[in-house]
Amino acid sequence: TATGPSPDQEQATAFFTAAWPARDEGSAGRLEGLSREVRIRGLGLTSPRPVAARYAIELAKQKPLLGLGYESFNMHLRAQLDIPSSAVASVVNTALAHDASEPLFDDSHNTYLQVLAGTGAVGLGLWLALAAAGLLAAARALRCEVEPEAFAVLLGLVLFHFYGLFQGMAFRPVIFFLFLGLPGYATTLDPQP
Repeated sequence: TATGPSPDQEQATAFFTAAWPARDEGSAGRLEGLSREVRIRGLGLTSPRPVAARYAIELAKQKPLLGLGYESFNMHLRAQLDIPSSAVASVVNTALAHDASEPLFDDSHNTYLQVLAGTGAVGLGLWLALAAAGLLAAARALRCEVEPEAFAVLLGLVLFHFYGLFQGMAFRPVIFFLFLGLPGYATTLDPQP
């Protein structure tokens, strides 16, 4: 168990303090909050994001084909943590070493694992197929004629799916709609019938 912040976390806290000196009480409060988050949540490899990912994998194992239900991660996580013998409860949560009020995550902090836990392998397969279709349509349109729309859609899809490695986004309806809008618009860019 950790007894305090790691050297990396202390270095990050010192960086934030030096980079953004407090000008007033409001700034000091925000800096203190950011510093607390760095100490609790860590940076890079010390972050508890791997804990959230392990939670998602254990939840996905319960119903691997069809999942536990769209965006039910938090509900199932709470229920499984209350069962000491469950595989989910056996995951060591590193955030608890710093703050006992940090046992839960709203999502898995990974779009792919979030979709897997919620909709199973079938849902993840459909998600990836839709993403691939959108990427192929936008790439084909861009290859035929360099248009700003095709480039913007292709870039949007690539960035969305790259950022999805670090954050679960399907629970934010506006962002989720943008993903569905991008592949849809990509099909209108496709010059083939």
